[in-house]
Amino acid sequence: MRSLFRPGFKWPVLPVICVALAALAPAVASADTISRFNVSGALMPSGKLTGTLMIDVTAGTVTNVSVTFPTLATFDVLTESATFFGGWAINATNTASDLLFLSFTTTPTAGSLVGFAGGSITTGEALSPSSQVLFTITSGTGSIAPVPEPRPLVLFLVAGLAFLAFGLGRRRMLRGQAR
Repeated sequence: MRSLFRPGFKWPVLPVICVALAALAPAVASADTISRFNVSGALMPSGKLTGTLMIDVTAGTVTNVSVTFPTLATFDVLTESATFFGGWAINATNTASDLLFLSFTTTPTAGSLVGFAGGSITTGEALSPSSQVLFTITSGTGSIAPVPEPRPLVLFLVAGLAFLAFGLGRRRMLRGQAR
């Protein structure tokens, strides 16, 4: 590593290495198949639905749910996940044995989570253990939106520029000591 900072090293080589690594980044990124989605919506009689879904967009499965309704424990135990009228639906429970039913549109392919890119919540409700409706999602207000992740290309380029700046600073320091 020390040889990279000697005065004779050709610094333009580092950005070229970073660009080459960035070109390989899409192959590395495709191995990450699970995506995080924010869940939100207005509720009747009052309040807001908030939380997240983890979806394996390659296998087309929901892997985790964490959705909170006002005054209720977080729904974090997935009990069922399946196609529902051309969209998708999940059932989940919380520690109080309340049941969450949540149905949403799926894009780009109806009824599939493969390549899922987000959608609107078409219907949903929270039920007590005795099947009493506690909350319903107001029609047309709910959405499931992907949480953006940093692009590998940008990460590699930033790392390369930081490495370049560090090396140039070190080179100047070595020059100053030599005088």
